[in-house]
Amino acid sequence: MRQRGSQDRLVLVTILALASIVIVVLLAGGNGSNNRSNALPTRHTIAIWGFSVWEEVMTEEVFPAFQAYWQEQTGEEVTFQTVFAGSEQLTDDIVDGAPADVAILANEHHASWLRINDCTETDWRTFPQQGIISRSPLVIVVRPHNPLGINNWADLTRPGVRLIHPDPRASGGAQWALLAEYGSALLAEGQGAVAADALISLNS
Repeated sequence: MRQRGSQDRLVLVTILALASIVIVVLLAGGNGSNNRSNALPTRHTIAIWGFSVWEEVMTEEVFPAFQAYWQEQTGEEVTFQTVFAGSEQLTDDIVDGAPADVAILANEHHASWLRINDCTETDWRTFPQQGIISRSPLVIVVRPHNPLGINNWADLTRPGVRLIHPDPRASGGAQWALLAEYGSALLAEGQGAVAADALISLNS
């Protein structure tokens, strides 16, 4: 169960990050002809591409909270166009020209790939949170009442246990999951790289 204080802080940090994004969008929109009115538009649309883990919290909490915050602060309306998918897939799509204003990715490798391909206008490392808005631990989701008694990574290797695992070729979260599985055996007392390799082989 998520702690409410941590969740509220996450929503607040994300709202502030989006506020800075909208300001940048407005400033960029002010570079038009001198014949245009100096008044800012009253509606703005932001295209956000994020990896799938974020969809629930963004659509149910962050976006509505930000829309209310921005309306109160400026009297303007903000709408969001969203795409949620695996982080690797999102990165490839943006490099190929997908019209994303904001990318929320699973790891810095994907953000760096966008930077290398000149797909970004900002350096996330200069932001107040260095571009990081979540430090979420991985969890193992089991069937109701946990009938197989799954309590740790090693339990996933027991006979009869079957896994549903996202594809690490398309999902940044899946890459973190593999690292967690590998590290659980690598750091276990009396085990090591051989045991870690065996665990990944069983779970792949």
